[in-house]
Parts: sequence; structure tokens; C-alpha cells
Amino acid sequence: MAYIYVLAAITAVLSVVVVALENKGILAIKYVLKTVASLCFVMIALLSMAKGGYDNWKILVIAGLVFGMLGDIFLSSNNVVADKKTLGVLTIAGGLFFAVGHVIYVVWLLRFVEGFNYYTLFAVCPPCRACAREILCAER
Repeated sequence: MAYIYVLAAITAVLSVVVVALENKGILAIKYVLKTVASLCFVMIALLSMAKGGYDNWKILVIAGLVFGMLGDIFLSSNNVVADKKTLGVLTIAGGLFFAVGHVIYVVWLLRFVEGFNYYTLFAVCPPCRACAREILCAER
């Protein structure tokens, strides 16, 4: 259990260092340390789940954290990638990772709403409808 607190402390310290590095313009090291901090909070979730038991809902939260971490990594790459074309692709990928992570969080939160039909997400979320349409049309 102590290792979870150690990882939390490391994550907090890294977060402060990342902000300080960004303010000083030391962006390459900031990129690496931000990635390490993201890995730490994913590790905290994995270790907590290992201690408390596995279930599908916990795995959803971890998936959301992983997608958020990937979004952070891709969006922060503007500090280390010079090519504008590559940077544009990485920015779009980072935004998509964040979007997927947030959809996962919404699905996780909706489990607390009694009687919610998950197919309603397709009715109210145009990107979900577009993805579903692409998947269904590709299968034909």
C-alpha cells in the first residue's frame, strides 16, 4: 500500500517540476517528465485495482486514464517535434485520444444512472453516430 503513496508523491513532485520547466522554456525535459508523471498515475490505478480486485468498471477507468495519458503525450509533442505536418497529425491524434478517454469516463459515470440506455449515446453524440456508421458500412 505504501508504494501507492510513494507514486502519488512522485506524481505531485513531477507535476510541480513540469510547470517550472515549462515556465523556464526547458521543453524537451518537460515532455519526458510529463510522460513519466502520466505513467505514474496509470500505475497508481493499476496497483489500486490489483489490491482491490478486478471488475469491468475499474478497467474502464484505467482505459480512460491510458487514453488521457496518450492524449497528453501526443499533445505535448509540439515541444519536441519540428515538422509542422507531423505536428498536425500528432495534435489531432492527441485530441482524439482525449475524446475517447472522456467518452469512456461518461460511460463509467452513466452506470450510476438507473435505467440509462447506452444506445442513447449514439443519438446525442454525432461522432459516435459517425463511427458506428463507418463500422456498420464497412462490414457490408
